[in-house]
Amino acid sequence: MVIPEKMMNDIPIIQLPDHASAEALERIDGMRVRLLKMLMAKADGPGEHAGCVPGFQWTVRRPSNNAGQGFYDPACAFILQGVKRSTIGERVFEYGEGRMIVTAV
Repeated sequence: MVIPEKMMNDIPIIQLPDHASAEALERIDGMRVRLLKMLMAKADGPGEHAGCVPGFQWTVRRPSNNAGQGFYDPACAFILQGVKRSTIGERVFEYGEGRMIVTAV
């Protein structure tokens, strides 16, 4: 499937507000670290892991696995550690710790 150039240019990039207080950001980062520790304690290695909610899963990837081309099911991903890199056409999107990506395709 080829994504038309017009669609690629219309992909929204939503930035978080810069006015969030240092206290709020610290609280959010603390929650991210706690969730990361909890999930990693349950992981038996890289790959997909079933969550406690039907249809929910989480994935452990090792650095730079270059998974290759693929299409996503609708999903919401929270980046707890490291960086997720997606490429659509010539555009490269990076999502780091504490960020999220929503895919609808």
